[in-house]
Amino acid sequence: MDKVISAGFIGLILFTALAHGAVEPWSELVFVFWTVVLGLLWAVKVVRERKLMVFVPQTMWPMAALILLGVAQSFASKNQDGFWHSLSLDVEATRGTVLLMCCLLLCSLIAANFMTHRERLQRLAFFLTIFGVLLSAFALIQYFTWNDKFYWFRAAHADSPFGPFVNRNHYAGYIELLLPWPVILMLSQRRREEKLFYGFAAAFMAMSAVFSLSRGGMISVFTELMFLAAFSPRGDRDYSTDYTGNRRFGAFLLRFGAVAAIIAAAIGGLNWLGSERVVNRLAPEQQNMQTGSVQSENAWPTHTWDDRGDLWRDSWAVFRANPLTGVGLGAFETAFPAYDRTSNVGRIVTAQTHNDYLQALTDGGLIGGLIALWFLIVCARAVWRGLRLAEPLMRLTVLACSAGMFGLLVHSLFDFNLQLPSHALLFLSFSAITVQLSELAEVLAGVRNRARPIADAKKILLTSRKQEV
Repeated sequence: MDKVISAGFIGLILFTALAHGAVEPWSELVFVFWTVVLGLLWAVKVVRERKLMVFVPQTMWPMAALILLGVAQSFASKNQDGFWHSLSLDVEATRGTVLLMCCLLLCSLIAANFMTHRERLQRLAFFLTIFGVLLSAFALIQYFTWNDKFYWFRAAHADSPFGPFVNRNHYAGYIELLLPWPVILMLSQRRREEKLFYGFAAAFMAMSAVFSLSRGGMISVFTELMFLAAFSPRGDRDYSTDYTGNRRFGAFLLRFGAVAAIIAAAIGGLNWLGSERVVNRLAPEQQNMQTGSVQSENAWPTHTWDDRGDLWRDSWAVFRANPLTGVGLGAFETAFPAYDRTSNVGRIVTAQTHNDYLQALTDGGLIGGLIALWFLIVCARAVWRGLRLAEPLMRLTVLACSAGMFGLLVHSLFDFNLQLPSHALLFLSFSAITVQLSELAEVLAGVRNRARPIADAKKILLTSRKQEV
């Protein structure tokens, strides 16, 4: 049953990405149904084994608090005049968001309880690496053979599609979550051929993210690679107390040299495919002035940095008008037109703020913002503990999870990747795995310090978790 549930979880990751991020009603329904099936399989496992042992990562509590906020926002009552009143400006949208969040909460629990086994962590890393390479190859092939249809048969009503996603920023955000895994596999291998293969995989994925022309993605991929270089292990003597300064400096150069090689390979691939698109994307105004091109009136409107500035200004007005509890989870699309002061009124539907931090304030108010801050603090503490672990597999897994989360958090300054179930599924699962591994490592460290057998660590952890549950 453990293998069936873990395989079903990996299948859910695959589906949400290929189903355009699971943002349509049919794919959201499949996502909910799939999650419920995984929960039922877990219940069957409990009945068969006649015992329940649940690891509850600390990230669950902020998520549960946000769900409770959404439930409170969606509660509606009728006054004496027959009018309905609620904290949310769109009760149905808030209830739908709460349902998705409950599914994401269950998925995080599944990740913490079924994906932290050594063999499953290795399989997860290998799957995410191969999936990232295949997804990148598909995205590039579809781009060069683009016929205005996803998968060459489904009409794409989108302004900037790339890969299976309707927006290039979403594709880049998803690659940011996958990119660290080939890097850690490269670091963990001893054979040169395997190192070269995983290095090529990382460079290929980074190249596809840059080729998607997402400027936020380019910034995030670069910062993510710098994060990996800064916190990657320094070799077999990484934790030795007699590690000399020269060795440390050499290891420092080796780590940044590996990252530089990945960046150089990605740039070389861009030059081979054609770097003009990237250059033009980074300087669109100069290019338009040189070519004299004018956007067609029938063209799909695209957001520029100036558009985002106007959007953030009006979104801040939404928060100021609803400072305590916000307009309701998922209700931004309904509330925003009343505060929109741009010339795009009536031309484009604005469902997100293009800034996940600001959206936490508009949808949840100060309460939602504090809950989000609580979640980030819990994750930061777990990452800090996890990156200092002496066990290689644990530390590399935490490194991959934390680098993916860091890259997406940087990208969240410019876009709304965390609003997609596909991205939120991986992000929250990575956070749960990170917290779980850091807590397990603390138990192992405590056992070693007390000179007790290592085999008792799992028993101690299960006992403590059982008492908490």
